[in-house]
Amino acid sequence: TTVAAPPGTVYYVHAGEADTEGTLQVENDGVNNGYVELGATTESDELGFIRAEPGTTVKILAGESVSLHRGYAVAGTLSFGDANSTISLVGPEAATLTGTVRVPRFICEVPGKSITFGSGASDQLTIAANGLFRIIGTDGHLVSLLGATADRGKVNLESGVDQWVEYADVRNMAAPGGEIIAYGSIGQNTENWTFSPIINPGETVTWTAAQGTSDWLDKRNWSPERVPIKTDVASILGTAEVQPVLTGPVTLGGLTVQAGARLTIDGGTMILTGPLTVNGSLVIV
Repeated sequence: TTVAAPPGTVYYVHAGEADTEGTLQVENDGVNNGYVELGATTESDELGFIRAEPGTTVKILAGESVSLHRGYAVAGTLSFGDANSTISLVGPEAATLTGTVRVPRFICEVPGKSITFGSGASDQLTIAANGLFRIIGTDGHLVSLLGATADRGKVNLESGVDQWVEYADVRNMAAPGGEIIAYGSIGQNTENWTFSPIINPGETVTWTAAQGTSDWLDKRNWSPERVPIKTDVASILGTAEVQPVLTGPVTLGGLTVQAGARLTIDGGTMILTGPLTVNGSLVIV
């Protein structure tokens, strides 16, 4: 693997490892005299592990996805080029994530993979606003999200993040930025994680405004009490005392605005993968 990098950067592969399974070691004695670029300037966007020492910077280029087998240990800075820069965890190996890292998109779709999050004060994975956090296992082969200690590892979702966690084993984990919903999953010693049964595609979630606000993201305004997800059909009741306002991005399997109902999209975006029925009003500001 060839990397554009300042002095003090080494990529090494142990015996038995493929070229894409080695460790990228970034160390320049605490002097930030450049940064390592991952993406267009590398022969491969797949690595085993990234270890960035204090004072160093590793940058994922705009539009690029970097795949890691065993995770990262970032004591320096990991930055990104744009909203499409992605870290994906791949392969069956157990992964460890330590350090403060903020990325737009984080994906693991390897059933049975184990991911351990550091539990120290400086350990946190943050997903940037309007990004993607996607963890997908299968029934009987859960993806394990494990805090290293009972002090809990942290996954922080900024506003508007598209989250999808399915078939996960979540232990010793916190979500300081707000609720993370894990479907078909189990949990122990968690904070701000909610565990819900698997949702079948095409289920209808109805706006009732039971909480008395226009906030689309308040689950208490919906029946059943959950915010519609990308496979749901959202139905807006004309009899609701308060009508919804959407201010962020959302993807739905369908939308029905019933007679007398009004849905306002004010600065938000909506992607529909199924039918749209409007018998009331749909207003785009």
